[in-house]
Amino acid sequence: MERSQRSERLEIVEQPGMPATPVRPNRPRLFAMVLGLAVAAGCAFVLLLELRDDTIRRASDIARHVIPQLVAIPYIETRAEARLRRRKRVLAIAAVLFSVTAVTTAAALILPLPKSLMNVFATVRPA
Repeated sequence: MERSQRSERLEIVEQPGMPATPVRPNRPRLFAMVLGLAVAAGCAFVLLLELRDDTIRRASDIARHVIPQLVAIPYIETRAEARLRRRKRVLAIAAVLFSVTAVTTAAALILPLPKSLMNVFATVRPA
């Protein structure tokens, strides 16, 4: 009974300290992985849509759907279609620019600044 009541004497060799950087999550790596997966999923979705599309766009598409091709009819684009095509192109470019800006802003707000930049901002004093 005396043996079970004995305890060992423990000594603290060194006081524990807070780590300088967090162990988890590795935010830049996590951001890169999510961005890569999002781009891959988008590309896979577009590829899937293109593979399922049976629209006839050129003469070779007609030959694929109709065995004997008699005549190739040229496509004449109207002014309204040309305006619509330009509008779609401008909207696509604007969407890409907005997406890049939104992702960059979100990353700047969420991810911490590197120590080198923090040192630069710490030395600059307002007038």
